[in-house]
Amino acid sequence: MLLLSRTAIGHSLRAGSRFAGLHTSRVALEEAALDRAERLKARFWKTVSLAPPSSECDGFRVLLDDRAIRTPSGQTIVVPKERELLATCMAQEWNEQDKVLKPHALPLTSLAARALDACSDSSERVGIQGDLLRYLENETICFQETQPKALVELQEQHWQPLLAHVNQTYGVKITPFTGLLGNSHPRGTLDTFADHLARLDHFDLAAFERSVMLTKSFLISLGLVSRHLSVEQAAQAAEVEVQSQINRWGAVEDSHDVDEAEMRRTLGSVAITTVRN
Repeated sequence: MLLLSRTAIGHSLRAGSRFAGLHTSRVALEEAALDRAERLKARFWKTVSLAPPSSECDGFRVLLDDRAIRTPSGQTIVVPKERELLATCMAQEWNEQDKVLKPHALPLTSLAARALDACSDSSERVGIQGDLLRYLENETICFQETQPKALVELQEQHWQPLLAHVNQTYGVKITPFTGLLGNSHPRGTLDTFADHLARLDHFDLAAFERSVMLTKSFLISLGLVSRHLSVEQAAQAAEVEVQSQINRWGAVEDSHDVDEAEMRRTLGSVAITTVRN
């Protein structure tokens, strides 16, 4: 018999109430990858190349038969010149597309499109930042259990060091919640991280948003985007409760392993997006 923890219940409460009207959603994020190729559902190009920054364009462009890829709104995707790794990997993910396109295999293009179509728009950005802060208000790693012992050990291993790092680095005093409802962070905490989000450029904000949507944790995403956590460390922190259940009951084939692969693939795309030359 599986036991629902306070964290799991907290997730349900948040999903069913406070986040029912989220400005962004998983579906909306995936739609950011839609481009001509996705709509046609078939590979229509022969060659993929990467156009370097020039006097005409101050950034990288992925070219499909010499035509630059575009966002769903129609603007050319130009990757800032200081994010050469992102541009290179974007070109590679298009080159690896087969006869039948797989939009889910274009996570970097999806992130770049999201950055340009939404996160660079001032009014849209306000809504995105507000949504992310609501995750902080109900921070996953602040819902900690006192039993079973295996779960407590995973929390201490993956969550406590992150909390300590965040408190020391950002000058806040975030502590685990004491119950399911009526929780709040110390005064000034939300303002501190609202300022932090406001300083992110649109590519980093898009990456931050993608991570939060997947991990359901503002602080894990903060650790990943700031490069305090590696992809594997962030994934393990996001999987604490699931791993506790696996340790007790065993893994479900074609379920847990698929989820773990998806977690690392998506967080990997987040990490690549944030790397600068």
